[in-house]
Amino acid sequence: AIGDAKIQARLVPHPGPTPYPELVKTVPHVAFEVDDLDEALRGHRVIIEPNSPSPGVMVAFIEVRGAPVELLEIDHERRPDL
Repeated sequence: AIGDAKIQARLVPHPGPTPYPELVKTVPHVAFEVDDLDEALRGHRVIIEPNSPSPGVMVAFIEVRGAPVELLEIDHERRPDL
């Protein structure tokens, strides 16, 4: 952690066919937790629409300067483990 920021790095392979855009499958990305996902998406090119991969978590991907960026909104009351 840096100050109040938590930094985590993960490599997640995408074996076989997936519904993800080619950009997400081929270019490493960073992820940021945001307080308001809808607000964070405004003005950006959304490449994966908001979705909930697990309870209490909303995720979307945007493209920034040719790279995918993952944005997460986490309900920490529902997900104290995150």
